[in-house]
Amino acid sequence: MKKRELGDNWKTKLLFLGIKAMNVVLIPLIWHLKRRGVMVYFWVCNTAGQYKQAVDLGCNGIMTDESKLLNDFLQK
Repeated sequence: MKKRELGDNWKTKLLFLGIKAMNVVLIPLIWHLKRRGVMVYFWVCNTAGQYKQAVDLGCNGIMTDESKLLNDFLQK
């Protein structure tokens, strides 16, 4: 039986699919907020793919339930 990851459900996939589709809007929005001194955090990313996407979008921080996995991701 395959072990299921916390972020491996249809709701999470749909959310991140929507975020990918919104990158045209999201990237300028993040840039706009950061330029004005607003800290941008992504809340709750729990897989390496989600961490990568959050970092690629330019967030200031990531909140997670999987702190060991995030630490391993950040060490690479």
